[in-house]
Amino acid sequence: MVDMIRVTRTAAINVMLSLDLFEARDVSERAARGDAEAIAFLSSLFPDTEPCLLCDEPVGAEGTIVMFPDPKAHGWAIVAAECLRCGLAPASSA
Repeated sequence: MVDMIRVTRTAAINVMLSLDLFEARDVSERAARGDAEAIAFLSSLFPDTEPCLLCDEPVGAEGTIVMFPDPKAHGWAIVAAECLRCGLAPASSA
């Protein structure tokens, strides 16, 4: 018989930002080409301690972002932090 059940919950709070879709794509493309200003901007969006959207582990200094069009707000992008491990993982075929 169980006298006590201990439940520990560690729920990470993921921050998602909304950015103008055109500007978000532009800064992302410039960062991919090595533009220092764009890289600095994207790096400033989330702290190293931000939990990854997919696995809830801290993104760390090598973290990246995931960006996709907001299905409910035309012309806007949703941006969230993603750790390098999840960012490099192959896309699911499911």
